[in-house]
Amino acid sequence: MRLTSSVYSNIEPYKPFDKGLNGINTPTPHTVLKSSGINRSKQPYSSGIYSVSMEVPKKEGDIFAIEKGDIQKTPKEFPKNKVTFRRYRRLHTHKITILLEAKQLDINTVSQDLVRLLNLNPKTKKHTTGEDYETWVYKEKNRGETLTITFIYKTKTYFIRIDTHKTFRADTLLDYAYRVLKISTIRLLQLETYVRYLERYELKIAKTLEALDVELGKGIKEHKIPNEGKHDYYLCRAKLEYKGAEVDVKTYRSKYYRKHAPTEAEYHPKLEQMTELRQIPLPIRSVKDIMKEYATLLYTIAWTINPRIVLGEYEINETETIEVYAIDKQIQKYIRGITKRIKAEVILEEQVSDKRIAIAKLLVEKKMKITEITKLMGYSKRHTLRIIEELVNTGVIKRVKRGVYEWNNKNAKLEKQRIVESRQMTLQQAIQFIRENKAHIVNSRGTLAVEYEDEYTIRRIIISNIIIEEDRIVERIAGRKLIYTIPRNRLRQLIIA
Repeated sequence: MRLTSSVYSNIEPYKPFDKGLNGINTPTPHTVLKSSGINRSKQPYSSGIYSVSMEVPKKEGDIFAIEKGDIQKTPKEFPKNKVTFRRYRRLHTHKITILLEAKQLDINTVSQDLVRLLNLNPKTKKHTTGEDYETWVYKEKNRGETLTITFIYKTKTYFIRIDTHKTFRADTLLDYAYRVLKISTIRLLQLETYVRYLERYELKIAKTLEALDVELGKGIKEHKIPNEGKHDYYLCRAKLEYKGAEVDVKTYRSKYYRKHAPTEAEYHPKLEQMTELRQIPLPIRSVKDIMKEYATLLYTIAWTINPRIVLGEYEINETETIEVYAIDKQIQKYIRGITKRIKAEVILEEQVSDKRIAIAKLLVEKKMKITEITKLMGYSKRHTLRIIEELVNTGVIKRVKRGVYEWNNKNAKLEKQRIVESRQMTLQQAIQFIRENKAHIVNSRGTLAVEYEDEYTIRRIIISNIIIEEDRIVERIAGRKLIYTIPRNRLRQLIIA
């Protein structure tokens, strides 16, 4: 069946986006550095500091470059003729990949339509024929913007794939697929966002990813490179589940970062999130809106750690940005809680699953003062004293004299902590999660909630995007609503099966 392009015959291609942030094209090749130093009581979002040369900008949106020599100076060290202002809630968009499947299409018409509508300027047009497939590739020279159409002989199926860094191209392709090609489902959508940050925060970022892997992860991969008496995290990547999507969060460096000076942006690491969504029904909201929804994870990490942000020429002149306003309180809690425990583990030189036992070991074995533990763990003195009182009352430790404790019974059982968490999962992920953790359903009317125990905690997980009704289950993910005709009393049978 021949699909006509008459629907789009009078539509002009989108114009390329304005490359400058805030509508300003900034030709400078220098590095712009945004720093910490937030008054969090007055700002609802994470902030950074731009160093501004000469005159004070008239409005916050203006961006100026700093001199290379100032990159590693703190705000207090900037010369008197320079001022700073704070603004940071932008994340940079990176590669977007979309894969669509179609049973029928006119390859010549569709390829011409998409090259025109996507405003592609292909430097390479390649047609390849193999034993099992036929492929048409249209590739731009810069940044590897690529449109690929593949026909599989065996299944008589066409696959349309775009790899791009521009959200308008992603939206245009999806609109064309839905309206003209009558495609109803996105087979694969991959979204990448990132920030580049000053290297001295690298260890803290890597430990944060370890903390998230403990709670939400499927595994973590690390590759460290010795560098002048310390380790650089060439790669630290955690595979997580977040809001029903598969997410890779990683801190990594450029392959040739050692060839760059610390005053150049390419020397410093990136914190990047890749979100993978599969089988998404069309139509959807804009791709940028979906990126914002899932980039809450990356933004929460940046907000909690609050590193100094580095802007290079590429970030200023080429990347699109998205603004994220929300903080995921649960993710923030994971980061703060487990990062504190990891700090204690570094001193103890062993892993400890319960922060209360970590405090006991610091008191008894490391002979640390309560004020030192409070500073290390980041707790208030009152909270630390409450934990110590619990350890004494349960017989784990005993007080010898003021500030001095010793073991009473290492094996005494502490009461399990009760933790309530809210997560988002697909129904399939929820069923798998319940099976793996041997959880039981505590609420099967309305919002799904399950509960399970591990060695130290009793966890109640509220799966906020799944609603159970009498004769169906409703799942809301990525702005879409899926309805499963599964009776309420059948859900437990599915879990056991």
